[in-house]
Amino acid sequence: LGEPMKFVKLDCGELTVGEVDVAVLVKDAAEKVRGGIEERDEAIKMGAQGATVLVFKEGGLYFPDSGKRVEGRIGKELVENLKPREGDVIIIGTGKNEVEAEMGARAAAMRLERKR
Repeated sequence: LGEPMKFVKLDCGELTVGEVDVAVLVKDAAEKVRGGIEERDEAIKMGAQGATVLVFKEGGLYFPDSGKRVEGRIGKELVENLKPREGDVIIIGTGKNEVEAEMGARAAAMRLERKR
C-alpha cells in the first residue's frame, strides 16, 4: 500500500480560505494535476471549505494553474515540514476546524492517488 500520509497543521494565511489549514504531501503526482480544481472539489465534497494545490518544481512551490511561485514564510514552512522533491504535490485542506481541514486534504490527496 505505500507510505502513510503525513499531515501538518499550519497557518497558511491568505493562501487558503478557511480558519484552519492542514497540508499533506503526495509524492510524484505533479503530472496528474491540471489546475487543482478537481482536488478542491473533492475536498469540498468531504466537508472542507476548500483545498489549495501546489506543485514542487525547480526548487519551489508553484500554483499549477497560474505558474506563480509561492514566496515567503508559508512556502518556506511547507517545504521545511513536508520536504517535497521534484514532481511532488502539496495539498492544503482548509476548514472551520482541524478535522474538516484534514478530511479535505485527505480526500484531495486520495483523488490524485487514484489517478495513477
